[in-house]
Amino acid sequence: MDFHFTVNRVDIDSTECNDAACSTLKALSQTLEGLDYIGSTRVSNSTQLDIHSESPFVARLKAGGWHVVENPSPKLCGADEHWGNPKADLLIHLDDRENQKAVLEIERANKKTVWFDFVKLWMFLESQDIGAGVLVCPSNYAHKSGVWNVFEEARRYKRLLARFARVPRDKLCAIGILGYTQFIQRDGDYRYWNNLEFEEAKRRARG
Repeated sequence: MDFHFTVNRVDIDSTECNDAACSTLKALSQTLEGLDYIGSTRVSNSTQLDIHSESPFVARLKAGGWHVVENPSPKLCGADEHWGNPKADLLIHLDDRENQKAVLEIERANKKTVWFDFVKLWMFLESQDIGAGVLVCPSNYAHKSGVWNVFEEARRYKRLLARFARVPRDKLCAIGILGYTQFIQRDGDYRYWNNLEFEEAKRRARG
């Protein structure tokens, strides 16, 4: 069963961001504003709801003149260094500005892995000619026990990395954080997506 979602609000955290990160955040916020997408329950498990926001976001980017590479890998070097095979979600640049690239990590749900999203963004920024990294995450990821504000968690991680991991300021300034608030359509109206709406969606899917 499908449910319709929209992005009701976009928040930008441009604190301690360089010019490339700030300009990318501004452009992406306009692309993300009002984005419509689908959430669907799984055929095998009606209690699980998958939200499919990335494809509509990519389509909007392309329509807005962005060149998009999905699931890129960083060009890491060092014969004795084993980095595995990390991938980001998107590598983008405007069609007429190939020398102004940005790498995106889209963290839809798991606030506990946000720290590694920062690490992956730095892998790209260090290994390629990329001016900015952007972490995109919801302000309201709903689950059965409540709502996670992944956007605020990402902002908190950035402060923790600066204070306790002593990450250099120039590396932190290369990354901006973009948050979005989700609303679900129900009974002809859009409602704030929270754990109560999550349970209602599951109830309707079960029939």
